[in-house]
Amino acid sequence: DELMTWQFVIPAHLRASVSFLHFNVSNCEKKEERVEYYIPGSTTNPEVFRLEDKQPGNMAGNFNLSLQGCDQDAQNPGVLRLQFQVLVQHPQNESNKIYLVDLSNEQALSLTIEPREPRPVKLSRKFVPGCFVCLESRTCTTNLTLTSGS
Repeated sequence: DELMTWQFVIPAHLRASVSFLHFNVSNCEKKEERVEYYIPGSTTNPEVFRLEDKQPGNMAGNFNLSLQGCDQDAQNPGVLRLQFQVLVQHPQNESNKIYLVDLSNEQALSLTIEPREPRPVKLSRKFVPGCFVCLESRTCTTNLTLTSGS
């Protein structure tokens, strides 16, 4: 039932998005492993997510990310591992667009939003900005499918 916390210092004019690249869970007897985000100034602290959940994006400024373990099986504890990525970039105001999509009156219709394929970059360390679709201020993903009735 251990806790590990990372503190990220992000200039307020930049935005951070967290994604989990890979994780392994241990064998829990009690409770479930989870992550918690503490974002200074947020009224919903801490924001709690399961490891399987999409992690928050578009966070302005500093934040803490905590990995909370569980009460492990004494005979076969397993190993909790987490590999994650924090993408920090300037908000792309000129490319941010807001569209209202209302499929509530449609039948048998779905809409998928995906980023365009990036142009191939030769082996370089040049930064390639991420493209995210946000349903709410911090609920973002790289692609999204909306279905009729939603």
